[in-house]
Amino acid sequence: SDSMEKRLLPKPIWKMDKVDDTAMAKMMRQIVPIAMQVDDIDGTWKLNQNKSADARRGAADALEKTGFGLGLPELAQWMRDVEE
Repeated sequence: SDSMEKRLLPKPIWKMDKVDDTAMAKMMRQIVPIAMQVDDIDGTWKLNQNKSADARRGAADALEKTGFGLGLPELAQWMRDVEE
């Protein structure tokens, strides 16, 4: 959780020791390992989400500022460039 929740600072980082033992046991039972084979991926570009240019620019700016993930500056620019 440390790496993911640091993006939410100054909110305190969530730790497992905040959960009581009974609740933790229930949560841990919900983790089920699986294996799957991906045979095909079919992507769709929906960069504008039918939003206004202002909303799209705001989303692109926020995405770019997170700094979390590969290619975010490029994706943010595509969001800015898409026609309404």
